[in-house]
Amino acid sequence: MGAYSRINSPSKAASKSNSRSQSRGPGENDENELLNGISFGNIDEMISLRLAMFMKNYEDSIKTPHKYPMHSVKGLSDLLINTRSPIPATDREALLNQLYSLNVKTGEGRFEDMVDIFRISKGYELLVAVRNVAASAIANCDDVADEAIEFLGTLESKIASSELDNSTKEQFVFAYSAISLVVYEGSGAYGVDKKINFLLETLLGLVTDLEENAAVIGSLIYGIGCLLTLLENNAGLNSLLENICESTVELLLDTDLLEITKPMSMLFALAYEMYHYVDDALDENYDAEDEQQPYIYTYEVKNRLQELVSTSQVKQSKKNKTEGRSIFREAVQTVRTYSDRAERIQMQERLREGLKSKSQADHKDDILTHIRLSKTKSIAIRSWVSFFRVVELKWVYGPGLYNQLAHNPTLVAMIEHNVASKFKATPIEATYDTSDPAFVQTTARESHIKKEKMIKHGRAEKLANQLEQTGLNDEE
Repeated sequence: MGAYSRINSPSKAASKSNSRSQSRGPGENDENELLNGISFGNIDEMISLRLAMFMKNYEDSIKTPHKYPMHSVKGLSDLLINTRSPIPATDREALLNQLYSLNVKTGEGRFEDMVDIFRISKGYELLVAVRNVAASAIANCDDVADEAIEFLGTLESKIASSELDNSTKEQFVFAYSAISLVVYEGSGAYGVDKKINFLLETLLGLVTDLEENAAVIGSLIYGIGCLLTLLENNAGLNSLLENICESTVELLLDTDLLEITKPMSMLFALAYEMYHYVDDALDENYDAEDEQQPYIYTYEVKNRLQELVSTSQVKQSKKNKTEGRSIFREAVQTVRTYSDRAERIQMQERLREGLKSKSQADHKDDILTHIRLSKTKSIAIRSWVSFFRVVELKWVYGPGLYNQLAHNPTLVAMIEHNVASKFKATPIEATYDTSDPAFVQTTARESHIKKEKMIKHGRAEKLANQLEQTGLNDEE
């Protein structure tokens, strides 16, 4: 395969390390190093600039009676839902920006209203309108889950359309992924694999013109990674990860566009982190010859990531180069650790000890980065699972994410994924729905033999319960 021509010498192999190259304490710029290098098509800057210009003009003409309810979510929603003609186009854009700002601050946005506004929006308005829908869906998820799933179908058809321009498609992909994350989180995630395959097929259809489609491809990669985080306990996770890695590896190995290589590095790190390895130290059936990994050519992946760490990107600014190298450095460390059985087991033991004593709970070497919420409070991001989720939530809330996390424990719980939970000292008891073999939940550390035994045991228990309920199991 041509993708491997870039790296062909064993002498390029990077040395192993037992810990991350830099400690991950909550330094003042720590959260900016990894997260803030993701621009989301500069949508935050556009919203801020257009709203600032409008508000300045609005304040200058404040003596003239105005009909715009600038500080009312309901008032702005009602105004924007009505016929477009009474409102100048520039004012309408600004009012939609203001509605988004209020939605982020208050969480009052009514989902149905936001969808109605989305349906009549055009051009730039669509970029903000779909963000309003996402913010409202997250704020009211328990009440509008069915409607949100229906809206995902609308987005899917639009993303698949060849008539949609790339800047709009990029925002729709982020919305699709963010809404899916919140709707399916904690619900069993049945059907999420189909959504991942939809994003993957869309991505593969765009690779014929990487430069033209780079931003959209980047959003699709972030979306795939985000939805994968919902499938941690899915029995089909390994085959899905293997397919994704095999299908997209050339985007990592043969592409020099930072918009693509950065999320691809993260995606491969996530794949190695999430993969259900069968060599757990507690697994008596482990055989070294049976060890599998999410991608068969791990050596090439590690070398390419190390190359991205070391190679300066001539066309990028110094700031972008630093951000890119930070992502690549963390990604290559993850791949090294998880692809080496000895290092992986060592990490497992360290995390198990942390669970017992709690003294290792905030071990700096096991933290990717921090998100600072205030001068004294920050959230530790310990895994790529958490990081992909934060990326999608950052798209929804923009600069308001930190305030949201400071006051919304539900969002914090969604991203506070602890890698140690994967390595509990005793196996996690799984629940099997034997009536639906297409979606069997299992633990990350069980071999195929153990899974079969548990399934048979579950069937036997189910049959015994049925007999007991009918009275056929009585001794008399």
